[in-house]
Amino acid sequence: MLMKFLRETKAYTSIFLCLVLLPMVTYSSMIIDASRLQSAKVQVQSAGDLAMNAAMSEYEKVLEDMYGLFATGNLDNIRPAVQKYFEETISEKFKNIDKSQSVEIAKSFTDMSMNAGKNPDGSDIDYTNFCR
Repeated sequence: MLMKFLRETKAYTSIFLCLVLLPMVTYSSMIIDASRLQSAKVQVQSAGDLAMNAAMSEYEKVLEDMYGLFATGNLDNIRPAVQKYFEETISEKFKNIDKSQSVEIAKSFTDMSMNAGKNPDGSDIDYTNFCR
């Protein structure tokens, strides 16, 4: 009796497992990709913070002495420093991207940080380059 039941239900079990496992695997892979993208975004933001802090080490002593401000007077003077620091940080954090990609991302970040958080064309940084 038990053997007859098992023989009759084998196909139903396989179909049921296929119907249940396929959406679960698909959903799991989507969650993994989303978490990798979020992780890359956090890493890029962290690199940006680090680059801006490092660039502020080149503050103007006159402003600090006269007004107590820890700042720079001209953003064009600090832009190459921010780009260099960001490029070095990105190339160290993400070993899977090459030098040309890190230069492109550094330029994009520098333009975005100097233009109130947006690229000159109004778009955000594309984080998919980091998720390989």
